Amino acid sequence: MTSKNTLGKVAAALLMAALVSACSSNAAKEEAAAQAAAEQAAAEQAAAAEAAAAEQRAMEKEKAMMMAEKREEKRRLMDAASAAGSVFYFDYDSSSLSDDVRAAIDAHVSLMMADSGNVRLEGHTDERGTREYNLALGERRANAVRDYMVASGVPAYRIETISYGEENPVAYGSGESSWKKNRRVEIKYDAMILQQVTKPALVAGFFVWASAGMAQVAIIEPVAEQAAVLPYVQADTSTDFMGSQPLPLSSSDSRSLAIRVQQLEEEIRRLNGLVEEQASVLMRLQDQSLERYVEMDRRLAAIGPVDTAVMAEDGDETADRTAPTDGEPAAEAPDAVIEVQPGEREAYQSAYGLVRERQFDAAVDAFNAFLASYPYGLFAPNAHYWLGELYLVIEPVDPESARQNFQLLLDQYPNDRKVPDALYKLGRVHALKGNLDRSREYLNQVIADYGEQQHPAAQLAKDFLDSLD
Repeated sequence: MTSKNTLGKVAAALLMAALVSACSSNAAKEEAAAQAAAEQAAAEQAAAAEAAAAEQRAMEKEKAMMMAEKREEKRRLMDAASAAGSVFYFDYDSSSLSDDVRAAIDAHVSLMMADSGNVRLEGHTDERGTREYNLALGERRANAVRDYMVASGVPAYRIETISYGEENPVAYGSGESSWKKNRRVEIKYDAMILQQVTKPALVAGFFVWASAGMAQVAIIEPVAEQAAVLPYVQADTSTDFMGSQPLPLSSSDSRSLAIRVQQLEEEIRRLNGLVEEQASVLMRLQDQSLERYVEMDRRLAAIGPVDTAVMAEDGDETADRTAPTDGEPAAEAPDAVIEVQPGEREAYQSAYGLVRERQFDAAVDAFNAFLASYPYGLFAPNAHYWLGELYLVIEPVDPESARQNFQLLLDQYPNDRKVPDALYKLGRVHALKGNLDRSREYLNQVIADYGEQQHPAAQLAKDFLDSLD
């Protein structure tokens, strides 16, 4: 009995062991299968991530290549525009675009079509003509360039035009070599405009920053990288600046501002020197012109008084010495023979002495007083002539008053010895006023009437007429 029980227990134990072994084997297989599945899933995920990363790298590389191509294309267009130049020149009294100017503008059009920036066109003229006429001419030139750019595809709202007339010359002088450099339109991009606008602000900002630095000490982090060119940004006038705070400046910013201030000071000194030099040249030219006529008048006066009676041709009565103006009746003509009135010679010499002493404003008053006292005196033609000269050298220049006095001399004293000079001066005055056709009429009249006599005024008229063509 005992032996049977023992055998039964052993058999049960063996059966139990077999069952446990079978369960352990199944669990191990399941665990191995689960691990293999996890490893496969991880491998697939890694492969997918690698594929996505490779695709991202390819896209970034392609994008970088496209950006590089765009930068290279823009650099090429900028080089082409720079080679074409930023100044477009014009013929005298013209706003027409030459073929060379059109080709240069085309280079800037290509650059603008590849960029989103704006430009400003600045129109300029030379010194000839009135200020108002030159402002209008500069505007026509700027508009001509703008219209061509718009016709080439540039939106009109990206182009600003302005006229400076004769106010901003780049070459100083009264010859064609200087005038042709001033007949121009300059194109300036946003960055150039921003630089011009911010020049004064840099100086003011430096001193404001320096003052604030003495009042408080702040810990400032250095700037990692400073942009080389600031983009043009349209100002937002709706922003509330009441709560805005000033941006901190680093030590590198302060050094840059100090260097910029020094550069601006040097530029100002250079420009001041240039202005003083040109002013000296202009004054010397005016002195030479005036001294030439003073010397001529002195030599003629040394010959002695002459009979300046104006006799009508073909034996008629004496011609009228005054011409009606603005509807007023003509003044009565004086006697055929003019005699020096008491005090007339002394009054004229006193006024003429002011010219020689270069007291031009006082000389204008003195000659006007002389003509008021002696309107038909022996020296009245000379007084009108010198008034015309003086109105061209005083500040400000008065071309209209000069024209009136020269014209009075021609109308009232057509046989006076100063008629050739007055005709020449009228040609200069009309050119100064912008009436070039009228100017050419007077200059041609001087050449036709006095060229054979080799009068100095005829040669001067010929030289000035050549400069107008």
